[in-house]
Amino acid sequence: MHLFKYIPSQYLKSFLGGAVRFQALSFFQRYENQIAIGDAFEAMRLFRPTGGLEINNLTTGQTFTLPGAFLSSALAERIFVFCASKTLSQSLAQEFRSDACVEISDFEAFLSKLQIAVAAQPGSNVLLHGAVSYYQDADPPGVNWALPDAIIMSKRDFYRRQCEYRFAFAEREVLDVGRTAQRLVTGAVQPTHSNRGAAPRELAVGDIRSISVVHRCLPNEGMHPAAQQPGGG
Repeated sequence: MHLFKYIPSQYLKSFLGGAVRFQALSFFQRYENQIAIGDAFEAMRLFRPTGGLEINNLTTGQTFTLPGAFLSSALAERIFVFCASKTLSQSLAQEFRSDACVEISDFEAFLSKLQIAVAAQPGSNVLLHGAVSYYQDADPPGVNWALPDAIIMSKRDFYRRQCEYRFAFAEREVLDVGRTAQRLVTGAVQPTHSNRGAAPRELAVGDIRSISVVHRCLPNEGMHPAAQQPGGG
């Protein structure tokens, strides 16, 4: 499996040298200027049935429909992610406002580097990774509302074109089953965000030039390898 990291060329040298930046999920909740990156519902599982939420009153035995949505949230400011794509395309480069793309040609080697770097972080951190799953607002969440790892690895269907592959790490307690917060929202759905920000975590994984190829984004021409050798450019 090859992964593709879209990146502005001014950050290429640093990334190829092994500086991998993980952002807190709370960062993406607030990134309003770039819709391709920002997602107000990041770290949340949204359930908004077309006909409204069916509510069962256990005391009276009555069932009624409530217009609105159900939200379950993980601890966004304590979960850090590095995002890549499984697809190389000119349109994604433009969407991410990037003039370069680093193709990770040896997934296992890159994963091993990340595992070592995460293990070196303070605390008992766990590294998760996998392809992001996409859902429609009306899709029932099942038990995923209680699973932080499932919430981390899912996004609304609006982002499906990005074919995201995600690496995430957090302390073990943050990923415990049930370490989520739920609320019912009536009317228009406005997500609430954590008031606490979190600085990015930059992991030093070692040089990755030997396991990567740089592609340049040329306007109106598509993506082109920057050099014949891995890591060129």
